[in-house]
Amino acid sequence: ANSDARKSQLLAELSGVRMGSAEVLPVYIARVRNLYTDLLQVGHPITEREVCFQLLNGLSKKFSMIVAILTSCGILTLENVSSQLLAFEKRVDAENARE
Repeated sequence: ANSDARKSQLLAELSGVRMGSAEVLPVYIARVRNLYTDLLQVGHPITEREVCFQLLNGLSKKFSMIVAILTSCGILTLENVSSQLLAFEKRVDAENARE
C-alpha cells in the first residue's frame, strides 16, 4: 500500500510538473529525470516518450517554438530532448544578448 501511495504521488508530480519561473533548464530537466527514475523504481511502467511529453508540456513560453518542433518529431528520448532544449536556450540567450 505504501508503494502504491508513493506511485500515486510520483505520477501526480510528473503530470503537474512545471518549470519554475526562477528555475534553470538543467535543474528542471534533472527534476523530471529523477521523477522518471523514481517511477521505474516503484515499478510503474512509464515510457521515456511519455516523460518527454510531460517535460515539454511543463516548459515556459520561451520554449514554445522548440517544443512544437520536438513534439512533431517521431523519436523522443530524454537525451535527445534535453540536448535540443539546452542548445535552443543557448541560441536564444545569445541572440537576446546581441539585441
